[in-house]
Amino acid sequence: MGKQNIKLTEDEKNKAYNEVVPIAQQFRQKYIPENQKVENTFNILEEQLGYFILKFPSKDSDLSGFHIEKSGIHCIYINSSHTLGRQVFSAWHECYHAINGQVSLSFISKLDKDIEEYKAECFASCILMPEKLVRLFVAYNSINPYYISYSDIIKMQHYFGVSYSATVTRLIQLFPQSKNTLQRRYALVQKSKDKELEKRTLQAGFNTDLIKPTNDIYVSQKFIEDIQFNLKDGRISQEKAMSLIKLIEGMGGNDGN
Repeated sequence: MGKQNIKLTEDEKNKAYNEVVPIAQQFRQKYIPENQKVENTFNILEEQLGYFILKFPSKDSDLSGFHIEKSGIHCIYINSSHTLGRQVFSAWHECYHAINGQVSLSFISKLDKDIEEYKAECFASCILMPEKLVRLFVAYNSINPYYISYSDIIKMQHYFGVSYSATVTRLIQLFPQSKNTLQRRYALVQKSKDKELEKRTLQAGFNTDLIKPTNDIYVSQKFIEDIQFNLKDGRISQEKAMSLIKLIEGMGGNDGN
């Protein structure tokens, strides 16, 4: 069995997490108001960092996203056949690769086997669910850290706008005393449990948007504007500009959120 198919050890994971925490904290201090949750992931990535965002459903369900950089422009692709909660997480996962200058092709099956992929997951978790805010949420909602219920997880999931599995993972990380209970809560992540998760989500008083795929197609408006700017500036030909626009139209247009 190749090294790439061996899961990271707990020591490797802990070391990676501790390396990423200060990076995420520094990023948050620069781009996200102190002690506030992330309200609009794609606005931060597009407007504040100047990244191009591309979303469309992929037939490869294992592919979560990728990052490439060309001529100083960062482009992040997100698989919209994943749930909305996972898409948001994937965006920050790819942001980690971008700020570290890494070209990435991210697969769900590699997240706990590749050290850089695991670091990217930790980064996304620390950005979306920073320890201080999670602990404040637990205290404010009188959640028992020794026994965290399904409804507690779902409530927290929707507060931070992430996936159910990402919420459970973060809680295990921060409240290891509840690890046994939380590991059993992972059962709802299974595809066969979709209906049960949907039922529990509705019972908790939330809609099911976060736990369902969007399957939408989106291209950053900035990408369109960049084509127009380069055409006007003579950097690309009208033929090239039209071919790029036709490519976008062929994907289904710009139906952003």
